[in-house]
Amino acid sequence: MAQKVARSLLRSSCLREPELCRRLSTQVAPAYKTPSNFRTSESNPTNHTKQHEGLFYTVPPDIQKSIFQIFRPTKKMEVMNEMFAEFCVMVRQPFLEVKAFLENYNYNLPALRIMLYGKQGSGKAVTQAHLLHYAAVNNWLIVSKDWAPMWVKRPKEHTANAADETLIDSPIDAAVWLQHFRVLNSQLLQELNLTATETYKWSEREVTEKGEPLTNIIDHVSIRKRPICTTTLASDHFFFQGVERIKHSCDCLGALLREIKQYTNSGSEKEIESCLDYYVDRRYIQNRRGWTEEGRMELKFLSGYNPHQLARICQAR
Repeated sequence: MAQKVARSLLRSSCLREPELCRRLSTQVAPAYKTPSNFRTSESNPTNHTKQHEGLFYTVPPDIQKSIFQIFRPTKKMEVMNEMFAEFCVMVRQPFLEVKAFLENYNYNLPALRIMLYGKQGSGKAVTQAHLLHYAAVNNWLIVSKDWAPMWVKRPKEHTANAADETLIDSPIDAAVWLQHFRVLNSQLLQELNLTATETYKWSEREVTEKGEPLTNIIDHVSIRKRPICTTTLASDHFFFQGVERIKHSCDCLGALLREIKQYTNSGSEKEIESCLDYYVDRRYIQNRRGWTEEGRMELKFLSGYNPHQLARICQAR
C-alpha cells in the first residue's frame, strides 16, 4: 500500500513544482539572501562613484583595527557600530566631491584646502572617516587629529615653552600624537625612507642629525618615560612643538610637521531612504508602523533629513 502511494506521488505532476519539492524534502535547503537595496559590496573608497551614492559599505576589519582604532568616530557612531555588530559608512555626495578634487588637483600648485561645513549631525565626521579610509588605501601620509581643541581645553599636562613665553607646551599630548602618527603611517614611512633635512638639537647630549630617518624623531620621545606639545595663548593660532623623551615631544612634533611639509549639506532622498532601510534591517526601528510608507514620511519630517536627528528619533521607536 505504501509503495502504491509513493509511486502515485512520484507520478503526480504537482510534485514537479520546485516549491512543493522543497517542502517535501528532508534535506536542509541553502539559505538565500536577497541583495539589499541600501548596501554596496564595494568596500574600497577609491572605486566609489556616483552610482554608489546613498548606499552603505562595510569597512574592512583591518582598516577598523588600524585607522579607526586611532581616529575614533563620534561616540554615537561607536555605540551604533557596537549595537549593529558592524561598521558601515554611507557613500555621500560630500565624499565624492572631495574625492574628485583630490584626484584632479594639480599638486604643483599651493596645497589644496577643503572645509567640510554643515549643521551638527549632518555627517561631517563620517565623511572625514570615509576620506581617511580613502587616504589609507591609496598610501597617503595621514596627519590627523580628530579634535584638536582638546589640546587647549583639557591638556593632560602643560608646561611653559622655553623658547617663547607666549606658548604653552603639552608634552604628553604631543608624545601620544607622535605614536599615533607612527602607527597610521608605519608601512609608508618604511617605503618612503624620509630623512631629516636639518639637524635638531634636543638637549646638550641628544641630537637628531641631518640625514637621519624621520622615524628617529618619533623614537626619541618613546624611549623615555616622561613626554611633551605647544599651543599658543595669543589670537587664533594653534601650534605644536615637541622629545626629552617626553620633555621634547612638542619640539619633535613641530620638527616632524616641518619635515613633512618639505615633502609634501542636508541629506538627499536617497540617503534618508538608505538610512531607514538600514535601521529596519538592523531592527533599530522596533515599531512596525515605522516600516510603513506613512511612518517613513513622518520620520523624514521629524528629522528634517538630518542623520543624527533621524538616529535619535528612531532610537525611541
